[in-house]
Amino acid sequence: MPSGFAFPASEVEVWVPMRGNLAAASRSLHGYQAVGRLKPGVKLVQAQAEMDTIARRLEQQYAGTNTGVGIGLCRSEKNWSAMSRPRWLMLFGAVLFVLLIACANIASLLLAQAATRQKEMAIRAALGARPWRLVRQRA
Repeated sequence: MPSGFAFPASEVEVWVPMRGNLAAASRSLHGYQAVGRLKPGVKLVQAQAEMDTIARRLEQQYAGTNTGVGIGLCRSEKNWSAMSRPRWLMLFGAVLFVLLIACANIASLLLAQAATRQKEMAIRAALGARPWRLVRQRA
């Protein structure tokens, strides 16, 4: 495939051919999916019409196994984004939950540190430290 091709994901590095003898396989197996690219200027409706013609020819030639079997085309970006939307939302929710837990932990640690340094801050304020200086104080 060309270098910019990313299907089903950009992490796919190797494509291997299907195993087995497809010529000897039963003609009643109709579960295969194929990926293709339309020629420039060809609309999906035109391609679907041509695939319907091919499906009718196959139905006439192999009436026993291809009766009522059609070929459906769809744009891959619509198909893949619709399938993965719930997964992305679940992942996004999990990330937000982990981020919320991390923020709560950091806030808890900062409050604990401030509580242990309360006497030190009171002494510094009594000696004349400005409020901004107290805020910038580090551990």
